[in-house]
Amino acid sequence: HEIDPAHRDTYDALKDLYVTQGEWRKLVTLHDTAVSQAHEPGARAGLLQLIADVYEQKLHQPDMAFMTWCRIYREDYHDMAALTVVEKLARETGSFEELHGLYEEAAGQVKDPQVLVDLHHRSARVTGEHLGEGDQAEGHLRQVLEIDPRNMEAVDALAATYEKAGKWVDLVDILDSNVPLVDSVEEKVGLRIRIGEIWEQRLGKVEEAITSFRRGLELDWRDPRVLE
Repeated sequence: HEIDPAHRDTYDALKDLYVTQGEWRKLVTLHDTAVSQAHEPGARAGLLQLIADVYEQKLHQPDMAFMTWCRIYREDYHDMAALTVVEKLARETGSFEELHGLYEEAAGQVKDPQVLVDLHHRSARVTGEHLGEGDQAEGHLRQVLEIDPRNMEAVDALAATYEKAGKWVDLVDILDSNVPLVDSVEEKVGLRIRIGEIWEQRLGKVEEAITSFRRGLELDWRDPRVLE
């Protein structure tokens, strides 16, 4: 780790002393002081990991370990190994609001579209599954589609969200946008049938249902599902 050579001997001596005496909080303070003096992100991350290990293994404070791993991830928002540990500790400590905040913080800093898509997917899962914020989850999924309109994972997740919430018009819209994205004619016909059924059974719009069934028939007039 990046320790000033002029202070290295003192640092090592104090570290050994604190470990021998079990002075774990003093060890954390020592490492944290070294973090503040380190200039390279990799060096800071390495020292922070030592702090996280003390919190988790010696002081049995997973909440503080979680916060420290968040600091490690902030050193490099592309560090997926660090993010994996952050998420594990978030589950153990129930720190889902903080986790969502970290995702949003990262999304505001990174430029790589693939990383942004991944962060919005993660945000959607946390807000939808753990925080009960369906509207926020929907917003994150829509941001995925703004970046990558052909992202089938986001399309499927939005469809499931709308169906669960009974947002039938929104469900029709997302299924309709899904038609050009699927590869096979069979899948396209299936989507047209599903859209028609929603218009007929959920929205009571017979004309719109007939239009959707007809569009499925135009794709494959021999498909028995359309003929039914």
